[in-house]
Amino acid sequence: MSLTYRLGESNLFLSGVIGSALTGLLAMRYGAWALTVVSGTACAVCLVLVPSGLFSGVPLMVLVALLGMFSPSTQNLVNSLVADSVGPSLRAAVLGVTLGVGRLGAVAAPVIGSFLLLRAGRGQGLASPAGAVFLAFAAACWLGVLARRGRALEAAR
Repeated sequence: MSLTYRLGESNLFLSGVIGSALTGLLAMRYGAWALTVVSGTACAVCLVLVPSGLFSGVPLMVLVALLGMFSPSTQNLVNSLVADSVGPSLRAAVLGVTLGVGRLGAVAAPVIGSFLLLRAGRGQGLASPAGAVFLAFAAACWLGVLARRGRALEAAR
């Protein structure tokens, strides 16, 4: 493996640890719901920018670090929201389903996204028709998740 790959991988994991601790502290101050939306949105932006080809070198490593901070932090915040909104008798089962769906998405999304981006012409990336489909798919998934979470929170109140 190249040194750049190893640095990027270490950067991703270390920033995940820092991001999880930082977002936990921020969630206690500002609330988990608002921070989940911010963290998830930032994660989506990083997921679009990292493979875009717009960045390389140090700026790319910064994006990878931000992705490492926001990705596990978003999952942790979702877990806390789910745990707060479900009664003790169902909490473990609902958290298991939440984590299972999240893992399924973590496997399926890169496969679908890679398939779409590979269909793009060389050098076109996200600017190609396949790239536009990729962005539309990502936006639709994100908006669907936000809508479901909002309805679930309203029902819990």
